[in-house]
Amino acid sequence: MFTYLKAAYSYLSISALERRFKKHLGKTPRQYTIGVRLEHAKQLLLETNKSLAVIAQETGFCDQSHFTRAYKKLYQLVSKP
Repeated sequence: MFTYLKAAYSYLSISALERRFKKHLGKTPRQYTIGVRLEHAKQLLLETNKSLAVIAQETGFCDQSHFTRAYKKLYQLVSKP
């Protein structure tokens, strides 16, 4: 939905917007947006004592599990066995 709105405001098709976005920034609009949200979450983790659940909610993730998976994927973290 968000990509659709950006495309409409820029007078481009969704695919054209995504191609241009990826060409200039090296990632899709969705990847960029998630990256910005996770960078904000990283700052909250470092600078506050808020729980993961609260940080997940404040940064727009539907739940802590989704947030944790996205965070691990972006920052290439692995769980200890």
